[in-house]
Amino acid sequence: MNLFNRKTLKRHLHIVSIQSDHLTLIKAWAEMIRTGRVYTLKEISLQGEFAAKIFQGILGYVGPSAGADYTLSTEQAILRGSVDLALGRFGGDIPEILAPLELKGADTRDLDAIMPGRNKTPVQQAWEYAVNARGVKWVLVSNMIELRLYGFGEGTAAYEGFQLDRLADPDEYARFMLLLSAENLLSGRTFELLKQSRAEDRDITDSLYRDYKTLRLKLIGAVQAADPTIAPLDAIAIAQKILDRVLFIAFSEDSGLLPDNTLSQAFITRDPYNPRPVWDNFKGLFKAIDQGSDALNIPRYNGGLFRQDDTINALTLPDEVCEGFKSLSEYDFASEVFVTVLGHIFEQSIADVERLQAQARGEETETEQSTGTTGRRKRDGVVYTPDYIARFIVAETLGAHLEETFTEILRAHARAEADLSDYATIAWRRKSAELEAWRAYRDRLKALRIVDPACGSGVFLIMAFDFLRAELTRVNDKIATMMGKGQHVEDLLDPDSEILTNNLFGVDVNVESIEIAKLSLWIKTARRGKVLDALSGNLRVGDSLIVNARKGYAYRRIVST
Repeated sequence: MNLFNRKTLKRHLHIVSIQSDHLTLIKAWAEMIRTGRVYTLKEISLQGEFAAKIFQGILGYVGPSAGADYTLSTEQAILRGSVDLALGRFGGDIPEILAPLELKGADTRDLDAIMPGRNKTPVQQAWEYAVNARGVKWVLVSNMIELRLYGFGEGTAAYEGFQLDRLADPDEYARFMLLLSAENLLSGRTFELLKQSRAEDRDITDSLYRDYKTLRLKLIGAVQAADPTIAPLDAIAIAQKILDRVLFIAFSEDSGLLPDNTLSQAFITRDPYNPRPVWDNFKGLFKAIDQGSDALNIPRYNGGLFRQDDTINALTLPDEVCEGFKSLSEYDFASEVFVTVLGHIFEQSIADVERLQAQARGEETETEQSTGTTGRRKRDGVVYTPDYIARFIVAETLGAHLEETFTEILRAHARAEADLSDYATIAWRRKSAELEAWRAYRDRLKALRIVDPACGSGVFLIMAFDFLRAELTRVNDKIATMMGKGQHVEDLLDPDSEILTNNLFGVDVNVESIEIAKLSLWIKTARRGKVLDALSGNLRVGDSLIVNARKGYAYRRIVST
């Protein structure tokens, strides 16, 4: 996922001709990559040249030889270790590190893969340095071919990537200089761009949600007008299900899962020989996604969301409502409306649906501005976790639990006197013990059961999925490397489905919350041609909380077998 909002970058990018001295350095480095020479040289022998050409020659940082106040430091001390390169302000009594840079050789092809003789990836190593250095705002990782920029506090899922053999492209050069030049990074301009990006993300979220909310109200009214016998609570559920379908389609057509402009085509297509409501086109589209359609180039997705619903099929909805479906599709779900943005929308959606349900029951409702756990939200324990809190929960629960598990397994496979704090020096009980340890850890990962008994829209489950997916990939890659195979057996399976069906479970008192949580996980894991996983057994409606005056709270559990 991109770290910066693309619209924000576009406003600030000024495409100019590349400086001749920069172009010379860029072409020289690209030639070294193209010819493969970069792969023949060791990290140590290239580090100085990398720093001199890329960071000093192009980006404008200065090393210690330039004087007392320098901005590029090599082997900068951080606690008990030292980072390869660091950007910041040095020369004074206290060095100010803005961006530690973990540098690997070109033989490290994958920055997300575990390094030989280690139990961590280059990205993880870079973040360890960042956590231990005061004042860090950025994290950089490179293998001489790719350079990544992470925002400290933004997590490892989002970054700006630069292929160093493509910097001769004026667009790439402009983005490279805008975000990484000494002039911008050291002055705080890059950080201001990140803040603007987050503000733009919020604007998109607010705009999309206004349209989403307006359409839901129109849908509820249209459902009740189409069939007055439908109870108000049922009308809300029906409208939400239709809206969930439309959002999935809008996301899918921008992600390559469905043909481009699927919703727009469904709205504008008319049959002059047999005029009928536009709504019939959408019912046909829903059926095509459920069962597949060669004529529409739509694979079968099923999963329950699009399964035939006689109540929905019996409705006749006006063209005005169907035009709202088309309007939602006009948002760019590929580069603007990320999964995290949808998560925020789903969070707010649940609160709004609750209010509508309370009104339908004739109950006193909270105002839209109210927050916290008051009124019915407290009684029913309807507590929803924002993504930044979910990220913290994952790190402090799941991350800590897995770290303890891995240490326990290492202890069982290492010699009694082994120092487990330095993986590279561990003495194993026998030759095969290291591989056995990693296989045992993978088995424990697969047996893990994560339960969120107040799952809301699934924010915590999404974060847990990301964490488990990354950890399982990391472990599988390590095992494949140790076995001398380019591909591990797990590549032949579907790890997303394994995690969704075996590791993640959620309960919520609100039916619509469960349906939205399913939608969140489907959007997260959908792939073209892959049937959506049936999640009804994993995500269920129910009251799993203890509710009284002293214990009105939710909790999360990690169960390891």
